[in-house]
Amino acid sequence: MAWTAAVRRTACLASVIGRHRIMTVEDERRPRSFLTMSRRLQRRQQRQQQELEQLQSVSSDVAQIDTPAPPDTPPATEPVSGASAFAALDVADGDAQDVADEDGAGMAAPAPKSKSSKKKKKKGGKSTNVNELSLEEMDALLASEARKAAPRENATVPSAEPTKSLHAVLRGRLALDPSQLDPQLELKRQFGAAAIKAYEREKGHGPTRSGARSRENRGAVFNSNTRARTVLCTPKAQWPDLARTFVGMSMETYDTPSGRVCSWVHSRAYKQAQFQFAQAVSSLDTQSLYALMRVFPWHIDTLLQLSDISRYQGDLGQAADFIDRALFAMERSASPPFTAGLTSSTGPPLCDFLRAENRAFWLAAHRNIDLFGRRGTWRTALEWCKLVFGLDTTDPHGMLLWIDYLAVKSKQAEWLLTFLDAYDAWMCEQTEQHMDNVRARTPLDHEKAAAQETWHGALDWSVGLCYARALAMHSVNKEAGRAALRLAMARHPRAAILLADKLDVSVPPDVVRAHPMHGSYSASKPVFGEMLAHLYVHRSLNLWKEPALTQWFRDTAADTWEHLAAPVCEGEASAVTKMGVYRHIVVADLPESLNQQLVRYFPPEVRSPPGGVETFDPLPPLGGSRYDDEYFAGIAGQLQDRSNMQMGDVLQQLQHLNIQDVEQVLDHLDNDTRDFLLQAMGHAIQEDEPTTEDGRVEPRAASEDMAPVDAAAADAEAEAPGPAAEANEPNMLQRAWNALWGT
Repeated sequence: MAWTAAVRRTACLASVIGRHRIMTVEDERRPRSFLTMSRRLQRRQQRQQQELEQLQSVSSDVAQIDTPAPPDTPPATEPVSGASAFAALDVADGDAQDVADEDGAGMAAPAPKSKSSKKKKKKGGKSTNVNELSLEEMDALLASEARKAAPRENATVPSAEPTKSLHAVLRGRLALDPSQLDPQLELKRQFGAAAIKAYEREKGHGPTRSGARSRENRGAVFNSNTRARTVLCTPKAQWPDLARTFVGMSMETYDTPSGRVCSWVHSRAYKQAQFQFAQAVSSLDTQSLYALMRVFPWHIDTLLQLSDISRYQGDLGQAADFIDRALFAMERSASPPFTAGLTSSTGPPLCDFLRAENRAFWLAAHRNIDLFGRRGTWRTALEWCKLVFGLDTTDPHGMLLWIDYLAVKSKQAEWLLTFLDAYDAWMCEQTEQHMDNVRARTPLDHEKAAAQETWHGALDWSVGLCYARALAMHSVNKEAGRAALRLAMARHPRAAILLADKLDVSVPPDVVRAHPMHGSYSASKPVFGEMLAHLYVHRSLNLWKEPALTQWFRDTAADTWEHLAAPVCEGEASAVTKMGVYRHIVVADLPESLNQQLVRYFPPEVRSPPGGVETFDPLPPLGGSRYDDEYFAGIAGQLQDRSNMQMGDVLQQLQHLNIQDVEQVLDHLDNDTRDFLLQAMGHAIQEDEPTTEDGRVEPRAASEDMAPVDAAAADAEAEAPGPAAEANEPNMLQRAWNALWGT
């Protein structure tokens, strides 16, 4: 028997040695990458086995705490759910040795296997050995064990998911899609990349050659703008290198109950450029703006002002380029929370509209939306509306007046319905105590359930949103859309009358008499709604001109006119919302005739504000900062020195001019410089000088009382040949004074 056992051990050892030699030869024949991959597979299996052991210990601890076994239950048969799957694996030493033999050298010598160490199988014929499982099966096993252990870990400490606030839900509806912010991508989706390139070559707006050798791309390698990762625009190699030029802006952030708010900050040098910009605007000289841009190529208000000039001249490509430059400068100078918010699922970043430094971003983005509408990129324009609206949900630029049209035009009906529900809920939370004064009251309010309307009345004032919801609901549910259209017509009958007139739909005379059209401003509430009705019909008329929608409007109106004969109580907008609407009309690119018509509906204090309407900061909010003395307080001394230097240059130039030339010079001066010149001349001209009957100074010989204003003028006068030759001619200050009063 002993001899038989020895023979068996010798045969087994020979078999193992032979198999090892065969595997070694095969390993030598295998590529090096295969051996490396095999070792990586082995390490991953070992790491997964360690995770299973850790999971077993955690599950065992939880099981001992939550479900202790009965005292009389044997430990071998104790059911522990967290470790049952791991115990069923039955990892054998012989199986581990098989894997070691397959993976090659570098493993320990095999331990002698016992007679009972056989491979066990799961139900269904699958192996229960960890080393025999595939990577997919191992991942599935880990995931299942984690799911089994997680409820037990949380069983003792139950936790509920926090409920999102209405403001957070609203901002979630405004999350941006970066791929939809680029109008070029939308044009390529509509017409194809080849068609867009051919159109650009034909119009001369695009490069004629592609690649690095083209004229437009020669400086792209050395311009850091083209390597910048941006969301709002695509930088061009023709722009000045922002990293090598002066910008003068930065951004600060601070926390509020609504979230983290971002705000741009201007440096002292930027404020000096802003002062020069204000002087250039008051002089009404376009060339001075171009000169300022050459010195400060990234001054935001200068770029936006030049964009306006290009748009008035019909050069929309140049206008868009100036706006892109302004947006690029503001994005590159923004803080990481602002840029991260542009692609965040929680909505766009928050910004403070009360700060004058921030309002330029609203202005640039709003004018960008106008240009996108002109190019037919409706989806991109809608995405920018979401961005501008998300900066401040009080809507200081009236983005709702764009959303009601762009959401339907870009076929985003589902998004519009969810957005309106979220916005109405948030608005009702803000004005909960005043909802009775905000909500509209019509004879058709009982049809809200049929229209699937969950509004509480905070948006009843908006003509466009009511009709846009009817169009969006019509694409989802035609019956609910018809009820929504009847509610919109009942809340805003003047818009229904205007649409019927444009669509050649007859209106009963009693309805027209009940809702007459007002031509000028009055203190009554319907005037605001009438202004919104004219604006909505102007923009959204092409939506209703589709034959199917025209017939739908005609059929619905025929059953609704009888309910519009009596006056209705329209919804009331807040003062902040109205200011946003007024600001929207001032900034929007509307036809001149329509703009003049809508401006007549403005209240007098808005139509003619105390400080006037500035194109670079239209209708600043009450309580907000402005570009006034407080803004320039930190550089007041420098500005005074600069004004004195400029005045000295002006006086030096005026010495050799006649009266007609002086008049031309004074016409091109701004008010502050002209006033300073008058003061200088007033100090220089003595009160006891002889004057004519009309108050002008009589020419007389130069004397000590008529000293020059500065040292340079005194030196020039001292070096002039022959003082007696100029004795009978008026000096520079006298000619300037005479030019002011006319000769």
